Amino acid sequence: MKNTFLVLGYNNTRISDVVKIRSLAKKHFDASVVLCKPRPTTEDQQAVDDTIDVSLTAAPENRTTVLESCRRKDLKIIGILPFSDQGTQLGASLSKELHLPGGDPNLIRAALHKFEFRLSETQQSTIPNFYYPIKAELITSKSDLERFMATMNNVAFLKPAQE
Repeated sequence: MKNTFLVLGYNNTRISDVVKIRSLAKKHFDASVVLCKPRPTTEDQQAVDDTIDVSLTAAPENRTTVLESCRRKDLKIIGILPFSDQGTQLGASLSKELHLPGGDPNLIRAALHKFEFRLSETQQSTIPNFYYPIKAELITSKSDLERFMATMNNVAFLKPAQE
């Protein structure tokens, strides 16, 4: 089996960083680098040892796609690097399944969804004295908005929720 690091997504302007990751993985771990992302390009394929065409959501079928592809290629995953915001989702899921260091799959959705971040923030038992959590509420109707604005003295920042 060949030791392998998975790189999950990346901003296309960071291709030189992916090449650098590949070099360091080889030098320090004698490991290959496999880039997981939707629709890998020729440039992607040239920057790494292998690619896997997969969505970066934490859906079970995406984990299966990555794990089965690595199994078929006789690759042993020794590390996971979510290299994009989107990559955090599949990265946390794979890390947990493989018992590797990574984000908590139950909390990682908050990395992409501000409202979920604000909800998880309110559930923390300890926060620094200097930190003031922001009030957040999911608005689904005009009456929700009117009620919320009244509680905020008609001063609020509104942000569209992502699904």
